Amino acid sequence: MVFISWLQLSFFKKILIPIFLIALLALFLVLFFGVEVKGSKRWLDIYLFRFQPIEFLKPFFIVIIAKILSKENFITTNTSYFLSFLFLVVPCVVLLNQPDVGQTILLVLSWSAIVFVSGIKLIYIFSLFSISLTFVASSLFIFPEKYAYVFKRVEVFFDPSKGERVQSSKALDAIKEGGLTGQGMGEGTLKYRVPEAHTDYIISVIAEEFGSIKLSSTIR
Repeated sequence: MVFISWLQLSFFKKILIPIFLIALLALFLVLFFGVEVKGSKRWLDIYLFRFQPIEFLKPFFIVIIAKILSKENFITTNTSYFLSFLFLVVPCVVLLNQPDVGQTILLVLSWSAIVFVSGIKLIYIFSLFSISLTFVASSLFIFPEKYAYVFKRVEVFFDPSKGERVQSSKALDAIKEGGLTGQGMGEGTLKYRVPEAHTDYIISVIAEEFGSIKLSSTIR
């Protein structure tokens, strides 16, 4: 963010498309050289660190869609909307192959918001949005084994008794054990008892070690 803030707008416009294409190429490389973690292949490993190309693609995707829709020679025409839709479809197809339904839906919603603000007729946005959702939904039902985790999450959302709540129970217990003042920095045990504690259960880890009072003040 700091680096981009230093760039001149004219220069940024020149490098926008090359950077987007590089990020898109990295997203394609995931299909062939990606690292699989827990059934999903979403990461590239470049030895020094591991990263998700979609995280680099998302901000440039938003900017390039805005650039397409504001281009003077075909501003707010059907051509610009169709071209922006193609820029949406390509990364979505790759994401669904990883599979990463969450990021796919995020891109679709981002694109929908941008074209809505651009002044597109509602009939067009509903049509294109429906096509996108139909494509995503069809993929879910055509390849049920690949997207089984999606159906499982939906099922558990409506009926929590059908899912495993071991990790959630451990997180709640950790918050209770932390109390108001906490167990002390580094004294918590939740980070050793659940996977991905540094992301999915970071709030519970902080509450266990520092207490609910410090957690509340930090959030505020």
